[in-house]
Amino acid sequence: MKKLLICTLIGFTILGCSSDNDDVQNNSDYAEYIIENSIETAINFMPTEVYTSNETQEPVLKLKLITSEIFPCINYGLSTTEFINGNELIVRFEQIIETGLCLTAIGPATSYIELPQNTKKNNFYKRKYH
Repeated sequence: MKKLLICTLIGFTILGCSSDNDDVQNNSDYAEYIIENSIETAINFMPTEVYTSNETQEPVLKLKLITSEIFPCINYGLSTTEFINGNELIVRFEQIIETGLCLTAIGPATSYIELPQNTKKNNFYKRKYH
């Protein structure tokens, strides 16, 4: 009986999971945010509190974006475009930015974007789906 229950739960889990790529690709609401060429590395993200000075102040909530790929200079940047659609934050990743000055340590490309307080949903777009 336990095996039947476990197999049933695993079956529901596998059949219940689906990719929403087709929904995004066929949804004209998101067509304007999708571009043909983009970066190919995976992106890690996390909310962070940023202080702009050493004085007592309220922190600013930002979303830190970090590539999983390591680059030869630690000061590479990540070019993004942000859109607000109601309570939804849409972030499009466009390219890796190489700065003119190379800080000799290796590291990921990073970027910070402001995280609006009324955001209920986040969407990240790297490239057009095929």
